[in-house]
Amino acid sequence: MSICRWTIIVACVSLAGCTQYWAKPGGTYAEFDATKAACNSRAYYQFPPVLQQVMVAPGYITPVQTNCTPIGYSVSCYTTGGQYIPPAYMMVDQNRDGRSNEFRSCLYSAGWQPVKNKEEADAVMNSGPRADYGPVSGPAK
Repeated sequence: MSICRWTIIVACVSLAGCTQYWAKPGGTYAEFDATKAACNSRAYYQFPPVLQQVMVAPGYITPVQTNCTPIGYSVSCYTTGGQYIPPAYMMVDQNRDGRSNEFRSCLYSAGWQPVKNKEEADAVMNSGPRADYGPVSGPAK
């Protein structure tokens, strides 16, 4: 498998499931953003990035092929391949899983729970009591 394919596969696997919705009865998006920032900070403090270089594709030598073409009473042959392709490496954060688990644990402890989509998040957040912040002034409709 080529280095380019490995890179694409690793990128796709890394990005899978990036969109996560969280909700809390009576919560607001502003409250979630503040909680998310605090939990993210806490997780990075406890599990700072530890980058390590890992091999994602081993080095190899391309196959040698000889192709011959008859030209009149003679044969013309040429050989291709035999080139060394070096291994492919990428940097991996060894603390990524621990940081992710700490982040999720922090959100859970603050009362937030994962939900399937934005619609479900809106429904959960609208289901609980909201804090009264007083009258909101804005443009008249």
